Amino acid sequence: MLKNNYPYAVIVRYDFDDDMGVYPCKDESQAKDLLKRFFEAEVAEDKANGHDFEAEISDDGWSATITNYRRDGSIDHTWWTIGNVYGDGDDFA
Repeated sequence: MLKNNYPYAVIVRYDFDDDMGVYPCKDESQAKDLLKRFFEAEVAEDKANGHDFEAEISDDGWSATITNYRRDGSIDHTWWTIGNVYGDGDDFA
């Protein structure tokens, strides 16, 4: 079962589309490390591209967000959070 092997997941959402990324993790430490790597990669990309942005990762390492202020005047957000996996999808009654 998914929840037994991967009880945590890093979830990423964007406000500019309906996509959501779900990255199963074997433990809390792996989830925090993955979230931090995603966050740091996005910050580095925004810096390299000269974007005006605000970025924050929570003190406990369970969530992060980036707000991008685009040159065309638009604003978009990216959110990462860690959640617990409760089932495999087919066990809903």
